[in-house]
Amino acid sequence: MRTGLRDLARPRLADEVREVLVARLRAGLWLILAANLMFVVVDIAVQDWSTLRQLVPIKLFQMGVIATVFLLIRRDLDRPALQRIAVTAIALIAFTPSASGMIRGDVTPTIVLLLALCMGTASLVPLGTIAQAAITGTVAFAILANASVVVGAGAVFGYEAAGVAAALAATILVAYEHERSRRDRSRMAALLDGQTRVLEMVATGRPLPEILEALTLLIEARSTGLRCSVLILEGDRLRGGAAPSLPTSYNQALDGMVIGPRVGCCGTAAFTRQPVVVSDTSTDPLWSAFLPLAIEYELRACWSSPILATDGRCLGTFAMYYREIRSPGPEEWELIDTATHLAGVAIERRQTEDALSDARTSAEGEARENARLVEELTHAGQLKSEFVSTMSHELRTPLSVILGYTDVLRDELHADEQHRTLDRIRRSGMELLDMIESTLDLNRLEAGKDTPECERVTVHPLIDDLAVEFEAMHATSETVIRWEPSTGVVLWTDQRKLKIILKNLIGNALKFTPCGEVVISCGEEAAGCVFRVRDTGVGISEEHLPHIFEMFRQGDGSDRRQHGGVGLGLYITRRLVAQLGGEIIVQSTLGEGSVFVVTLPSAASVGAPMLDA
Repeated sequence: MRTGLRDLARPRLADEVREVLVARLRAGLWLILAANLMFVVVDIAVQDWSTLRQLVPIKLFQMGVIATVFLLIRRDLDRPALQRIAVTAIALIAFTPSASGMIRGDVTPTIVLLLALCMGTASLVPLGTIAQAAITGTVAFAILANASVVVGAGAVFGYEAAGVAAALAATILVAYEHERSRRDRSRMAALLDGQTRVLEMVATGRPLPEILEALTLLIEARSTGLRCSVLILEGDRLRGGAAPSLPTSYNQALDGMVIGPRVGCCGTAAFTRQPVVVSDTSTDPLWSAFLPLAIEYELRACWSSPILATDGRCLGTFAMYYREIRSPGPEEWELIDTATHLAGVAIERRQTEDALSDARTSAEGEARENARLVEELTHAGQLKSEFVSTMSHELRTPLSVILGYTDVLRDELHADEQHRTLDRIRRSGMELLDMIESTLDLNRLEAGKDTPECERVTVHPLIDDLAVEFEAMHATSETVIRWEPSTGVVLWTDQRKLKIILKNLIGNALKFTPCGEVVISCGEEAAGCVFRVRDTGVGISEEHLPHIFEMFRQGDGSDRRQHGGVGLGLYITRRLVAQLGGEIIVQSTLGEGSVFVVTLPSAASVGAPMLDA
């Protein structure tokens, strides 16, 4: 199990990096081949026959090296093997212009070609700093050999030589920055990948100790020498949650520690609900009672942050230990925030499940009159399971898109490709944002904390705002949106809630209408102000039609469904319509489309106050 958990902390980018390296090596070889053929043509045109005979073996040797490398580089090789092949090939290729320059009696073309080769490998091929230094050294030797033969050893030192040396040194710096940037991208992608998998463990109901251990290993992998622990607050005592890299005896010594204002890092952080940073445990008074433990287990620095629930309660602490005196930097604070957030999600979810389980157990032990309560709890559990399964699927899909296209952006794409890739990332981010906003709207509704704030609302400007918003979001869609609002329609209602209702219905219509049209109309009728959202999409079957306004329910609830979503939009819409004193109905035919009709009281029907003149 420990090996499997440690796999959560390992990046999954080796294949992508290898693919990029192979592709760029092949592209570079094609460029070198094209340049070589161009110089062959020029040599034939300007050189005499005796010189050409001397150049032929060199050109054949270079062609042979290029052909051999083409055969050797394969996608199944690991990155170190590809680096060795590339460095050897570039070193051999570098000496061919030098030898050619000696025969022709020139120096400048050799310098230009070799500098271009050196800069190309530094900026385009991710070989690494050490490999680039080896290439640069080989190129410098080739240039020096060419210049020594052509102009003499005593003439190779001077301003020109200093300029060439500076250019070669710059290639190493470029390679270093390229490698550092690649490591940063890989680190961030690995952290996001690990977060996704930890959240999957939470969503699929894995045991809490297993989740917390995976989380600590994920954070430890981000920094050399780091050891982490999670303690869970029970009453006024901290209990062991996970600390796979700390000694068992140390964990046992902390288990059951009573929190307080000066009780080490974790006890103080849990008591104050504020992060506590101790850069040197040997001198900080917070660690005076624990100094023997710090010395025994080489814990020189300790930073602890409280794990807080959504309502502000302290659930526990997340601690980071180092063997040297150290203070957290921006990267460490980012890791602490990530760790406490994920730990809070896991612990709070488990506490909620335990509370539901206790309530279900208590209800099952009561008399027959509580049978209805047991049935409702069971139904709620089923809905929760469906919601967790759906949310796990829906969160993973846009996250995978965002991670995948982020990796793509590290390559030098054309401007139009970058725009398309960024559009896909933005759409996936908007999907995540919509899911989060729907969940927050549901929480506010269920808690009764979202009462309507009514005012006079003129419908036409509201429709205009929605038209602009959806035009920006669906500029590339094949579905046509038509707006048919009546002028002069005024409501006495909550404008924010009305906008949520219309956005949910329009967004739902667009999602299920891959091509065709969506028509939004409104007007005053005898029943009040009537909004209609009609589409020519896939429609709803008769068996699913009675259930579409239920919580977490979708026409297709399987992981193979073609349309995303967690099943909250229409449920929230119906609740908001009821809050505003209206009603919503739907008419649909499978394969032909749907019409959602929302009827709200007009301003006149509720006796709304007139605007001041």
